[in-house]
Amino acid sequence: MYAYITGKIIEKTPNFVIIDNQRIGYLINISLNTFENLPNKGKDYTLYIYHYVRDNDIKLYGFSNKNEKELFELLISVSKIGPNIALSILSKMSANSLSEAILNNDADLLSTIPGIGKKTAQRIIIDLKEKIDKYGKDTDYEIVDLGISREIINDAESALISLGYPKNRARKEIINFLRHNKVSSSENLIKGVIRKNYNR
Repeated sequence: MYAYITGKIIEKTPNFVIIDNQRIGYLINISLNTFENLPNKGKDYTLYIYHYVRDNDIKLYGFSNKNEKELFELLISVSKIGPNIALSILSKMSANSLSEAILNNDADLLSTIPGIGKKTAQRIIIDLKEKIDKYGKDTDYEIVDLGISREIINDAESALISLGYPKNRARKEIINFLRHNKVSSSENLIKGVIRKNYNR
């Protein structure tokens, strides 16, 4: 059983990433949201892992944060929702957007995802609404050990939004930067995020 894997990114696509850990290459299936958080090839990164084993089918699914992994595990607990469909859902919606759709009984929004019909969307809501509620709607910062005050994060997010970053992207960029860097001020955090994007 794997909890997480840390290693050098050898290859990355919107569907999977290959991570080298002690000269072993792990092929890990990922969502589009996780793909967008990945650094460039050659950089070290940590993915939270779900180890899927069914008969002769063994696969690894990786997530950039614990919240997405927890939602994945909840989704595959729903009847007729397998890992591939769950990953497709998480590729079309962020963890927060999915949680909000479930909490708001928004079956119409869920059914816009390819492979999810109205009945399946309603089943997801019925099965997961109470379970989702305990996580809250906005837990991205709480589930990552950022090692920095919330005030600094909020100031940096507001500054990035004022510079033209969409809110969700600003949040993702901050989380991704702080997973690999330590800063002591919002100014350094803003500069770090901008510099990282400029060097891509």
